[in-house]
Amino acid sequence: MIPRLWSCTSHPQLEWLALPFNPIVLLGLFLLTAALPANASWSFRALRLWQTLLAAVLGSIALIALAAGVSRALGGRGNPVFVSARYVFPVAAWAAVAVGLAWGSRSAQRVDTLEQGVQRVGPTRLLIRVSAVLAALLLMLIVARQFIADFQRPWSLPYEIAEWYFDDATMDLASDECLAFRVTDDLARHGSSDPGAAARYRLRRSGHSAVPGVADYLADRLVSGRFCPGGPCGASIELLAFLAETGDHPLLAAYDRYPLLMTREMRKCLHSGRKVKWAVETDWQCIGPAPPAQTTVQ
Repeated sequence: MIPRLWSCTSHPQLEWLALPFNPIVLLGLFLLTAALPANASWSFRALRLWQTLLAAVLGSIALIALAAGVSRALGGRGNPVFVSARYVFPVAAWAAVAVGLAWGSRSAQRVDTLEQGVQRVGPTRLLIRVSAVLAALLLMLIVARQFIADFQRPWSLPYEIAEWYFDDATMDLASDECLAFRVTDDLARHGSSDPGAAARYRLRRSGHSAVPGVADYLADRLVSGRFCPGGPCGASIELLAFLAETGDHPLLAAYDRYPLLMTREMRKCLHSGRKVKWAVETDWQCIGPAPPAQTTVQ
């Protein structure tokens, strides 16, 4: 699963099942390959396993992106394909582990003499060691991100800029729930484009078909345990208004406990027979004729 692209809600069981595709695991396995002696059979096993996993994760990403593109070309939507990635990745990951272990075992059996192993001490081995230094630096950056919150400036700024450009470059491949995430996350401007506004536009263009993805994201915010002033972090008035455009969605009542998110007012509007409209300038509007005033007969 790829955060910020196809998976922006919590799925701990699936994340553990897809662990072989985790970048930390891939980088760690590559570093292990570089650290083992050149003539060690386990060096070949680790190398083949890493190569198989890398090819499998890149191939899975390419196939899912291709399937989504074909679906869109035929008049459908790519979001169901992107959502299915969280179930495809665990299967592909462990299939790659099995293939990589078998390939590594066959490679190790062919290392019968020291001379065969010494063949790797030339330019190939040097390239692996240089690449290992770069991999170690990348691994340190990825691990450090887990302990740096967005508000910890300036340490978080390089990560925010990298994530901003990643979001900007992958807008066509993002799932609906990740588009909802980007609406509230990509608020700062780090260049000429605006991924947050682009994500907002794509959700509006998708209309009601994007409601399930947005609802999944907002439901995940409720159970995330992370709270900001006004309500759960990542939840916003405009995303809730997007749900309210389809009627009194059950999530609106769940957010009633957070007055600043204005779901009570939205539901009051809906119950009066009017409609809620997601408005960019004012977050939301209550449109339609006002209900007639009640008069009491003396």
